[in-house]
Formats: sequence, C-alpha cells, structure tokens
Amino acid sequence: MGERSTRVAFVLSALALMTVMLAGLVTACASPPNPDPGNRHLNALAADAIFATLPPGAVATGPPLRTPARKRSTFGGSVWDGPGVSVTFTSTQPAGAVFTYYVNLATSAGWVPNGNKNILGYPEVWNKTYPGGVHASLGLTDMDIRAATSGTTTTYILNGSA
Repeated sequence: MGERSTRVAFVLSALALMTVMLAGLVTACASPPNPDPGNRHLNALAADAIFATLPPGAVATGPPLRTPARKRSTFGGSVWDGPGVSVTFTSTQPAGAVFTYYVNLATSAGWVPNGNKNILGYPEVWNKTYPGGVHASLGLTDMDIRAATSGTTTTYILNGSA
C-alpha cells in the first residue's frame, strides 16, 4: 500500500468513527418528553393547602407564581425543570413565628421535613408524594434571617416543585 492509500484509509476510518459518534450524540441529545402534560402536577401543587394562606399579619408581595414544566438546555441535551409554585411575602412577626406557622401547616397538609434546618433550627425543606407517585419538594427561605430583629419587615419565599 502506498502512502496515499494509507492516508485515504485513515481519513475514511476517521470519518466512519465521527459518523458513529455523531449518531450517538444525536440520540443522547433527544429531548425527554414533558413530565407534566396538561399541567396536572402544577395544578395539584398550586391547589395544595400549603399555598392557601399566609401567616398572620404577612403580606404577599404579588400573586403566586405558577411555572409550568419547561426545557432547559444542558451540555449534550436538555432536561425539564418544574413545574413550580412560588409565593413571596413579607412579615413583621419574628422568624420563629413564621417558621412555626409553616411547620404546623406543612404537617397538616401531608408534607414531611427532609431533615434540612435553617440557622434557627426550624425545618426549611419538606417532601410530599401526590397520588400517582408524583414527588414534590417544598422550601421556605427567610431572605433576611441574619439581619432580622423583632418588628422589622422580613421577606420570605415559599417554593414548591413537583
């Protein structure tokens, strides 16, 4: 075999390998189906008792945000985020009173703390399984926990995702 034939064979082998790799990449990049067709999980989450009320004296900073499942691009493909529900509110109550309110409400609505606790020692993340095996997570974040003193206005965000 001559030098030219060897070079042609090498190029053809490289092209064949790249074709196989490209086919694998296209297959890996195929988008998974929407995990929440018809927004069933979003609607169940939004109707949960945990989002029905706020602690005494708290004020919502806007309507609850309902985010349907959406695609997010990642290296090598895409994944689905959500669906989710988010409520932002302010309160002048001590942080302990707000977290106690949500600990009690979450427990009565079937949410189970996952063991994560905030700096004050209160649960801040809960899990729940809806009918049909849909797993959901809930988190309560005190945006001002280190600076809050009794009587000051503190912002909280209650986030749920399924």
